[in-house]
Amino acid sequence: MGLVGGIAQQLGAKQLPDIKEIVEYTAKTIGNSNFGEPRIDEKHKLRKNPIKLIQEYHPVLINIITQHTQNPLEFPILLGLTIQQLISDGKDVIDPSISAKIVMECAVPMSKLESSGMLQIS
Repeated sequence: MGLVGGIAQQLGAKQLPDIKEIVEYTAKTIGNSNFGEPRIDEKHKLRKNPIKLIQEYHPVLINIITQHTQNPLEFPILLGLTIQQLISDGKDVIDPSISAKIVMECAVPMSKLESSGMLQIS
């Protein structure tokens, strides 16, 4: 949340997502059909479910990440910096407060995929 919240605030976000509430909601939805579905306004809905996006793009993303670092502990930092850049680049199209909510509504449940047994990458 630090990298996402930091850039959102820097860009003028007045409200940040409630990370505690998102974590609690994620925990309650593990194993049911609502798991991983971001709770965002209809006009900002993703075209694909985040779980499907992870399944589809994970191999490509890992390939790109490992071109920049071989250390798995650095993967989240690299992804966070990339997300910061995307939020900044899109600030004139999507309010940074909304961008931060979209990111966290997706990132928190996706971080639980492997431990929930829901991650199936071919």
